[in-house]
Amino acid sequence: MDGIFTHHNGLSGIQITTREDGTGGARNTIRNCTSTYNSGVGIFDTKFSNGGNSDGIAISTGIDNRIENCLVHHNSDDGIDTWRSVNTYVGYNIAHTNGDGDGDGNGIKAGGIYPGANTVVDHNIAYSNRARGFASNSGDNVKFIHNTSWNNKMAAFAFDSDTIASKNTGVANVMKLGAGIEQDNSWQRAGSIAFISTDSNSVDFLKPVSDGGFEDIGALVNAEIYRSVATPDLVVTQITYANGVFTSVVKNQGTGDVPSGITIGVGYFVDGQWKTWGAVWGPLAAGESVTIGTKGGSYAIPSGTHTISAHTDDTNKISESNENNNKLSKTLTLP
Repeated sequence: MDGIFTHHNGLSGIQITTREDGTGGARNTIRNCTSTYNSGVGIFDTKFSNGGNSDGIAISTGIDNRIENCLVHHNSDDGIDTWRSVNTYVGYNIAHTNGDGDGDGNGIKAGGIYPGANTVVDHNIAYSNRARGFASNSGDNVKFIHNTSWNNKMAAFAFDSDTIASKNTGVANVMKLGAGIEQDNSWQRAGSIAFISTDSNSVDFLKPVSDGGFEDIGALVNAEIYRSVATPDLVVTQITYANGVFTSVVKNQGTGDVPSGITIGVGYFVDGQWKTWGAVWGPLAAGESVTIGTKGGSYAIPSGTHTISAHTDDTNKISESNENNNKLSKTLTLP
C-alpha cells in the first residue's frame, strides 16, 4: 500500500486485521500514506467506543508488517497502534495531535495483549499527542531506537521492563513512565536538549542545535522523515452577493492537491448566522482557484448594513496544513 490518503472514517483509517489468534495479515507494507481525522467520538457502542477504536494506522494481527514514512494525526485513538501483531516495523513516521473522546491518544503504541511482540520503532517523531509520544503498552521485547518525542501531554515515553530504548530524544514534563533497558538516550546525558525550531512548518523542526551534545541521537540522524507533507490549504479570496445569490472564490494555497471525489464546500453566513451553502467537486490543484456559487437555495438579505461571510470547508472534511484561515468576511449595505 503506497501513497494512500484516508480521512474522516468512523474507525481506523488503515487497518490490518484477520484472525483473532494473530496469525493473519502477514508481510504487508504501508508506505507514504496519510491517515487523519478518523474518529468514532459520539458513538458509544462497543465497536466505536466513543473514539476508542479509531487509530490512524492499526496493525491488529499478523507478522512481519511494516509502516514506513507515513503521517498520522488528529485521530481519536492512537496515531499508530501495533496491538497484537508480531515483528512489526514502524519507521520514519510522524504522529501528532492524536486523542479525542475516550481514545487513548498515544502517538505510537507498540504493543498489546498476546501475541503482541517484537515491534521495532525506529526514527519516528511523535509530538503534541494527548497521552504518550511512544508506549510499549505491554508488548514483549519492544525496541525504541532513534525516536524523538516532544510536547506529548502525559509523557514522552512509556516502557515495560523488557523494553529496549536506545538513542532516543525527548522533551516533556514527564520524560518516561516505567523503566526499560535504556542506553544513551537524551535523559541519560548531561545537559538539556534544545531544538533549532519547535515550529512544525520549519525544515529545522525538532532538529537539535549544533554543538549541543545531542546531534547524534533522535529521529533526524541520517534520516529524511515525511516532514514536508504535501497538503492543501484552502482560503476564500473573494465573496460577492447579488439578488439572493452568494458567490465566492476559493484558492488552494497549499502544497498538495484536493483530490477528485472530495467536496469543496462553502457555508454562507449573514451577521454570523448560517444561511445557505455552495460546493463543487475536486480536484483542486495546489495554487489553483475555483468559483463556488449558491446551491442551498437563495437568501434575501434585508435592507441595512450587514456582515456576510464565506467559510470554506466549514464541516472540516479536508485535511489542511492550516485549519484556521478558511473564512472571509466583508460589510455590505443594501437599500
